[in-house]
Amino acid sequence: MVGERNCCSFWIFVAIFIVPSVLFGQNVSWKEYDFSRADEVANLYPNYPIGNPKKLADLLTAGLPNEQEKFRSIYKWVCSNIQYDQQLYYKNLRQRKKNKNNTTAQLQWERKFSKKVFSTLLEKQKTICSGYAYLVQELSYHAGLDCKVIHGYGRTTTEPNPSNPNHSWVEVKINGVSYAADPTWSSGVYNNSTGQFVHNFDATYFLVDPLILALNHLPRADNKEKEANNERLIHFNAKPLAYKYAVQKNVTLSELEGFEKEVKRGGQLVLQFESDKLLDAMITLRLVKNGILKVVVPTLEHSKRLYTISEVMDNKGKYMVYLFEGDQPLLSYQVQVK
Repeated sequence: MVGERNCCSFWIFVAIFIVPSVLFGQNVSWKEYDFSRADEVANLYPNYPIGNPKKLADLLTAGLPNEQEKFRSIYKWVCSNIQYDQQLYYKNLRQRKKNKNNTTAQLQWERKFSKKVFSTLLEKQKTICSGYAYLVQELSYHAGLDCKVIHGYGRTTTEPNPSNPNHSWVEVKINGVSYAADPTWSSGVYNNSTGQFVHNFDATYFLVDPLILALNHLPRADNKEKEANNERLIHFNAKPLAYKYAVQKNVTLSELEGFEKEVKRGGQLVLQFESDKLLDAMITLRLVKNGILKVVVPTLEHSKRLYTISEVMDNKGKYMVYLFEGDQPLLSYQVQVK
């Protein structure tokens, strides 16, 4: 969703849609980098007020030697100290559904709603995705880092086919190379039974190659490219649903791999993806039909980066098919056996 900058001098939020920049250089993986020092610095300032972002940014980056550690401290602090506001999310979700086929009404709503998002962030240190992203951007700016908010679409189990922009994250340059980071998805989970947000920092979506993040994130195109944006969105929603473990495993999908598959009875269901990380646990398929679960061990072929999983489908019907490595879900599909 689109945010608007607060009128206070220290909040300079620009309500624009941002197209991701062209990537230069070679992306490197930060999974093995030791960020313990940056995390220790972030942990020194629990619940610190965000009214003076310059002061907070200075505290979070003091003594850290490079861009990646400065950004990590900022990112870790935001994810660990800002609560997700579930009520704001539901309010926004209801309006997005109402405006599903009315882009003009949705844009008007976003401009109005963004003021509520940022006032709640300032007053209560609670927010939704756009607030997380803008706070990371603002603190990064004061730390001399090149970081910008990306508005677009995020696919989840609760919103597998978004029709309007429903998510925001950031793009940051580290040593001149662009990476994606999603502070909302790194911050924790909302416990529906208790009605409380539980902080649980998860680095899966920290400094990710944008090509990997494209598994479940799609930046919104410029308003002038409406037709192209619609085509990109249709293609995005037609892909298998990817879970965070797929991001951890650097999974990428071919242009032809889709969420919906059709197989003749007795035929082979074939699933394919690429990854430069070895899958070292057992691969299983969890087949769900009419609420009944069946777990099978499919045939697995691996050649360089390409993984091919196949299974004979003996019974007719509509299935949800979940691809697991060990106890971790990678991808899911909808399969019709005729």
